[in-house]
Amino acid sequence: MSSRRGNAISNIVVDNVIVEGVPNIREAVFKHFENHFRSVNIARPNIANLQFKFISDADAYYLERPFAEDEVKQAVWECDSLKSPGPDGVNFGFIKELWMDVKNDFMRFLLEFYSNNRLVKGSNCTFIVLIPKVANPRKMSDFRPISLVGCMYKILDDILIANEAVDDAKKRKKELLLFKVDFEKVYDSVDWKYLESVMGKMGFSYKWRRWIMTCVSSATASVLVNGSPMM
Repeated sequence: MSSRRGNAISNIVVDNVIVEGVPNIREAVFKHFENHFRSVNIARPNIANLQFKFISDADAYYLERPFAEDEVKQAVWECDSLKSPGPDGVNFGFIKELWMDVKNDFMRFLLEFYSNNRLVKGSNCTFIVLIPKVANPRKMSDFRPISLVGCMYKILDDILIANEAVDDAKKRKKELLLFKVDFEKVYDSVDWKYLESVMGKMGFSYKWRRWIMTCVSSATASVLVNGSPMM
């Protein structure tokens, strides 16, 4: 509770004006993220004549193989049991404890995504928590936005992206460098249609590209201001 009180926002400076009061602070935070996530029409480099490293047929096939129960369980067990839950209110400690009872629900969720390129409504919702980067935060730039994702989507994300890359590197005994893009910066600069075009140029299959585009285009976020979510 003390940590939560310490992270409470009593006022914030916007355009050199001190904003106070819960409704006004919530409005200021909402406008900040609304402007931050808004798509900007800018000229993107033409990739038609660029040469990209091309994914092999074997790798493309590997990416599209059906999700196996053992790799789903591995993804669950690799998640922090005590990490704060997302909008679903469930952490992985709870899921691990009841795995034998809930595993079929997770497998049905993943099969629906695999077969029909569809996510269950609400599964791709995220809470954005504002964590102070300095002792006495006054501006939005003094906060670090941390995303709390629901358990089902977290598992899908781990299986679809990170685990595939790490597992493949281990099997091939290849060196691997992974980096995580800052949540704030990625939405500043990435155009999803442009990303899809680049993946197409690299030889990723239509099925795989549809999966990725479903993940990035269906996401919704609610910012937590003093513990209360706002769209």
